[in-house]
Amino acid sequence: MELNTNRVRLVTTKEQLETISQKDKIIHLTFCPSYTNIETILKKSPNIKALIIAESHWNRRSKALDIIINIAKIKIIQISLINTISTSVCQYVEVPEHIIEKIQSQKNLTQEQAHSILQEETEFPPTLIPFLIEVIN
Repeated sequence: MELNTNRVRLVTTKEQLETISQKDKIIHLTFCPSYTNIETILKKSPNIKALIIAESHWNRRSKALDIIINIAKIKIIQISLINTISTSVCQYVEVPEHIIEKIQSQKNLTQEQAHSILQEETEFPPTLIPFLIEVIN
């Protein structure tokens, strides 16, 4: 497994974009990103795989933002604002290692079974779970 793929970096303010690491692969933005915000993310974490953004924020995006997201091949995971991951002081939200080991150790585990394990044992939004399964396996 790649380093930090079980971690979701939580960014609650635009100022926190400067603290993003090259190791961050999944970033949850709790604000509406601009084109320059995405440029900053790409500079700080060029190997980013996904952004988690509230639907209401994503629906206000510009065409320029769509273009840079498509060029960078970043997956966008839209979640409802109510289901957003807590905006507490916590810098990362992680899939516990024991859950990853449980999923990876089971032979012939279907995506549905892995989805069920993550849904039962974590508090991640349901729309994020399929992407986590893809990244964990």
